[in-house]
This record gives sequence, structure tokens and C-alpha cells, in this order.
Amino acid sequence: MIRKEDIISSLQEDNHIYFNISNLKEYANKVVSLAKAKVLRGDKDELLSYVIYYDNMPEIFISMVWTKPENRGKGLAKAILLDLIESSSKDLLLEVHKNNPALFLYEKLKFKIIGSSGEMIKMCYRKSISIMQPYLFPYIGYFHLIEASELFIFYDDVNYIKKGWINRNRILMNGKEYTFTVPLRKASQNKLINELVPIIDDRWKSKFQKQLEQAYSKAPYYKDVVDLLLSVFDKGHTNITDLCISSIQMVYSYLGKELNYNRSSQVAPETRSLKKAKRLLEITKRLGYKKYNNAIGGEHLYDKVYFQKNDVELSFVKSKIQAYNQFNREFIKDLSIIDILMFNDIATVKKYLNDFELV
Repeated sequence: MIRKEDIISSLQEDNHIYFNISNLKEYANKVVSLAKAKVLRGDKDELLSYVIYYDNMPEIFISMVWTKPENRGKGLAKAILLDLIESSSKDLLLEVHKNNPALFLYEKLKFKIIGSSGEMIKMCYRKSISIMQPYLFPYIGYFHLIEASELFIFYDDVNYIKKGWINRNRILMNGKEYTFTVPLRKASQNKLINELVPIIDDRWKSKFQKQLEQAYSKAPYYKDVVDLLLSVFDKGHTNITDLCISSIQMVYSYLGKELNYNRSSQVAPETRSLKKAKRLLEITKRLGYKKYNNAIGGEHLYDKVYFQKNDVELSFVKSKIQAYNQFNREFIKDLSIIDILMFNDIATVKKYLNDFELV
């Protein structure tokens, strides 16, 4: 429980620095009557830290995070926020001033930037899961699926699909799309994805390096990323799943971001007998989630009403990314993330990762 006098006295010093509350008394009255709070107190009822939030909408909105100045940096607010995250099945929203040191705490807790207004940054902790076959250096929509979820599951123990995007993708070559392919040993649609072994020898790597050079050597960020891209193929992956995951991890490492993932073969192998939506639902619920995100276009495969009847909210991730400059030629969309990395700086790529909506 938090009292009006607690709120007023604790916020006076920081008011008009990283937040601007015109009337602290009015704010305190609103909080006590409408909001909830998680509070940490010390000896003699001393107020140490608290989180104020509103839980009357589809999402939880965190209105205030405060820690007594002399106790900052000790993880008190972090502990309260973790408790709130773990105790709720809803997404958590907040706004933070761009210069507020708390921004780094929220990023460590995996709150993701979803927008901004003036000097305020909007962030969200998404309490949802996505499940998708592993793709090699996938297009931006795949990354939107990752960013839309708290946990991403690589669907690696399902059958391989020929002419899919598991071991191939498209780059820009001479103004046109060009498909590169990693060969697989004895590829078959009767095999699981994680059973297939990529054939990456020096000859193939040399060929791919020349393709990248021909395609992007004049791109503004070619020198920044080409060695990182090629390094993915130097790690001796024993199956195509590992190679695909490594290609995605490389992107996240380059951007200074974390990838929170697991594999269906590890978290729910016993569900393999279930088909399509039933298995997705079972994995989602077994892992403790009530929200499942699917790539846009899956509307003809998965029905929101069916998911709802099984106590899971289904959303589709719709990309909103705008065209960017590709050598001043007609824009070709949905190429491999390689194309975006070649033409855009890190800050812009991070922005593109947030250009989606849930429908």
C-alpha cells in the first residue's frame, strides 16, 4: 500500500527533471483511488522504492518508478519490476525521458522501444510468444515477429520445406533480387529441419563472398558488416537450425541487442504428434503464455476465435517499414536483413525493427 503523503514527498525532488507533474497532490489522489502499487519499505516503515501502475486496460501502464536517492543502484526497483512482470500475463507499457538513467534498467529488463513523443520514449514489455521455423538471414518481417514477443521459439522439429527460406534468401544484385542458397546434405521434406546438415566448404564461402562483394561493395555500410556476415559460416554448424540461429544472433549482436529464444525440440518435443494450431497452442500454454503472435498472412491458417476458445489471444504482426535507398533504384522490399544492414546505420536498423503493429 502507498499513501498520498508518500507520493508527494518522494516525487518533489525529481519533479520537472525527468517527468513533469503539474499538481503532485492531484496526482497522489488519482493514484490512491485508481492505481495499484508495489512498495518496498525498510525498518520503521521507511519508504525505499515503489512502482505505481494502472491495471484496468488490456495492458498494464506503469506510471511511476521511484527509489530513494541514497538507495539507487542497489536493484530495488529492478526487483519490484521483475515481480510485476512475473505476476502478470499482460503487456507492460511505460514512458521514460530519453536522458533518464532508468532507461538502461528498462532495456536490461527487456522492455523494447515502441515509439517516442518529444523527449519521452515509449517502451513495452510484451508478455507473448512467437513460434517460427528457423530462417537464414531472414527478412525484416521475421525480426518484427521476434521483437513483438517476449520469447521466440525456433520451430526446428517440423519437416523441412523445399524452396522455403530455411537455407536460402534474397539479396539485391544489379538492381534485381537474387537468391543465394546454402546446400544441404540429402535434403528431404521427410526430414526434420534440425536433421539437415549444411554443406559449407571453402569453395561455397568464396562464392558467397564474391556475391556479397558484387552486390554491395558500394553500399555505405558494406565494410561494417561484410566480415560479420561471413563469420557466421566459419563456426562449423552441424545442422541448418544452428546456422539460421547464428545468422540472427549475429544481427542482434551487431545492434547491441539480446535475443531471447529457445527451440521447440528442447521445450516441447513430446508435442510433435499434434498438428498445426493445436501444437502451437500447446507450446504456448506449456510455457505459461496467454498470447501468441503469428506472422501476417497466417490468417487463413489460424483463427482468432479458435485460439480464444483455448484461452490464448492470437495476434498477427504487420510490418510497416518504409522504402529506403537501394542505390537510387526502384525499391525492392522483403529482401534478406543483409540488404537493410548494407544500406542503413545501426540506429536506423533499430528503428526499422520497431516498425510493426499487432492486428
